[in-house]
Amino acid sequence: MTETENTVDVLRADARENRDRIIVSAREVFATAGLDATLADVAKHAGVGVGTIYRRFENKEGLIEALFASRLEDVAAMARAADAMADPWEGLLHFLNEGAVMMARDRALRELMFTGPPKAVQSTASRDDLAADIAETHKVIDGAAESLVSRAIDDGRLRADFTATDLPVLAFSIQATAQLAHGYNPELWRRTMGIIVDGMRASRTGVTPLDAEPLTTEQMAEVFVVNQTGRSIRER
Repeated sequence: MTETENTVDVLRADARENRDRIIVSAREVFATAGLDATLADVAKHAGVGVGTIYRRFENKEGLIEALFASRLEDVAAMARAADAMADPWEGLLHFLNEGAVMMARDRALRELMFTGPPKAVQSTASRDDLAADIAETHKVIDGAAESLVSRAIDDGRLRADFTATDLPVLAFSIQATAQLAHGYNPELWRRTMGIIVDGMRASRTGVTPLDAEPLTTEQMAEVFVVNQTGRSIRER
């Protein structure tokens, strides 16, 4: 191998390393800050210049598309795995719990699944590709939900008046809890989950444990002030 070939290989390796670092950093930044995070935020987290990102991705929308194509497939794979479980009730609980975990820990994924592509990509080709990926993910989720609900009702453990369209409504409720309290009790959604599960049962002799501490009275007051004014009680 010539010196020139060695140099090219090193440059290619550096380029791959930079791209991987950008992807990892973008995943972490968007998971925490949501889709409003900027390329400058990602670059700072990755320890590279913004220009380095632009050499790998045309714009922020291209980075979002590259990052979330695989994340959306993860969601679809989770739905398929839940539907493949032999016990439909356990599959239903897996579907709700794993979906809640994925969304609660990734703000940008939650935003994409519940509100679609951000306005910033509405006039670009990236938006169409991302919207198609989201639509396909919802199609898989809807199919899994219909199958699980039907089988769980037939099995006798899911209340007979439950429908597949109830699932996304309940999932939205769980995520609303996660978003409401993420700065105070990031696991609070597990309490909502436990209460929802009991409401789904055809019958029960006990209650589902609520696997998270409730908000304190002070935290609840703080949550409402922050959500209404954008400012903490401590800043007033």
